[in-house]
Amino acid sequence: MSGMNALSGITLLGAVAAVGLSLIAVDSGGRLLGQLLGGIAIIAATVNVVGGFGVTHRMLKMFDKKKKKIMSSTVYIIICALLSVAVLLGISLMSRVKTAVAGNLISAFSVFFSYYSHITLQ
Repeated sequence: MSGMNALSGITLLGAVAAVGLSLIAVDSGGRLLGQLLGGIAIIAATVNVVGGFGVTHRMLKMFDKKKKKIMSSTVYIIICALLSVAVLLGISLMSRVKTAVAGNLISAFSVFFSYYSHITLQ
């Protein structure tokens, strides 16, 4: 399954390259057709990659031992959203010299707690 996902990823890269190469086309009709077909290829390849990862995840869940849920998925999503905002806040603080150290600490702790919560709470 992972081999097919990798092949679909290569197809996605080929579609992106097709759109990029269509910009080099001389006439505007070929450029429009290349961008249209490349855009459709990008959408189809993206759907294929996401669907492949979804199927792989479902197959691997069949072999997973049943665990007790520690918390509901809504609370987990809220925690992830708050930690993501904290990471973005830390990155924005790193843009100024006076607050760079605080921004680095906020981002580092947020990333650590997001990994920790993903491993322990899910």
